Amino acid sequence: MREPRGLDVAAGIDTDQTETTGRCLEAIVWYYEAVGDPVALSVAERIAANHLTKSTNPDGTVPEEILRPTNIGHCHSYLGTLRGLLLFGFLTGEREYIDTVSATYRRGLPESIITESGWSPHDLGMIRYPNEDGDAAGEPAGCGDAMQIALWLALRDGQTDLFDDVERWMRTRILPGQILAIGEAGTPRHQRLVPAGMVGGWGAYGPPYSFGASILDIFAAVLHTQIDVYENILSRDEKGLSVNLHFDVEREGARLTVHRRERATVILRPSLHEDLRLRVPTWTPPASVRIAIDNDPVQAVKDGHYLTVRAADYAIGSELVLSYDLPRRVTSETMPVSHKEVRLHWRGDDVIGIDPHDPEHSLYPPWSG
Repeated sequence: MREPRGLDVAAGIDTDQTETTGRCLEAIVWYYEAVGDPVALSVAERIAANHLTKSTNPDGTVPEEILRPTNIGHCHSYLGTLRGLLLFGFLTGEREYIDTVSATYRRGLPESIITESGWSPHDLGMIRYPNEDGDAAGEPAGCGDAMQIALWLALRDGQTDLFDDVERWMRTRILPGQILAIGEAGTPRHQRLVPAGMVGGWGAYGPPYSFGASILDIFAAVLHTQIDVYENILSRDEKGLSVNLHFDVEREGARLTVHRRERATVILRPSLHEDLRLRVPTWTPPASVRIAIDNDPVQAVKDGHYLTVRAADYAIGSELVLSYDLPRRVTSETMPVSHKEVRLHWRGDDVIGIDPHDPEHSLYPPWSG
């Protein structure tokens, strides 16, 4: 494996390998799983071993070499490297890879890379694309990468508490950050000025809580994340049908409808007779959780982060309703260079207001009490 490419040896400026060999690891793993080429597996083994050493720490912290100001780093590539390492661990069954990525996700990412609301920078280390405040411009692809790491750990390693992160970032960054309309009354100026071809897309953004004009590679990455999330809202295995994420979806055998006001109401209409599992978010007060079948309250059995209903306890055509509180809280997030601070007002896992509010750029509405 090559050593990091030196750009200015005298100045000590270099770049890590995550934007080249690291980022390609995921594709090589997918390729091997598709065609079984042993050469692909051999290449993946070398890349994975190299980046496990150079791009991660066993304790989950992000290596100093990734974050130091002389490193020309890229958040989407670094998180893409973690994705590849995780998939390689699942492919080979080598726990060191799975456990190290899990530790990095749980510790290093919130410490250094992504906020609770889903802001993540385009640049790691050296800031090449600063915004007006001197902070790194942001991009939703990094948030999408983190979401998929959480999704895979939840689905394939049983870390089902991480579904909370997937759902939160979908509500706070991916869905509100999509360009949906042009020229409608009341739409933000930055949204009204984008070309028609950008509708439906995502892109990099300057102010940290704002939209960004559509950029194709970011658009593609975020769309990949959305598809992965959508396909796993519901899942089936030997335990039956599981409701993993609380978004509207209709699939063969089930329809899920979600309403959210002061309480969340998750309505499941199964058309197949099987055991059911409905995930309960870890952040809602346990005493607020209710489950009913055709308006009759029932006592469901708890299975980890899920409530279970046996097939024998409902009839085809029944309506199962899970409901829980959406508690309100306020948090603050501070940008790393400018130290500008915003207050985010939450209802459950959704941001419903921001202050200070920038009418030209803010992703969220102004806080109105």
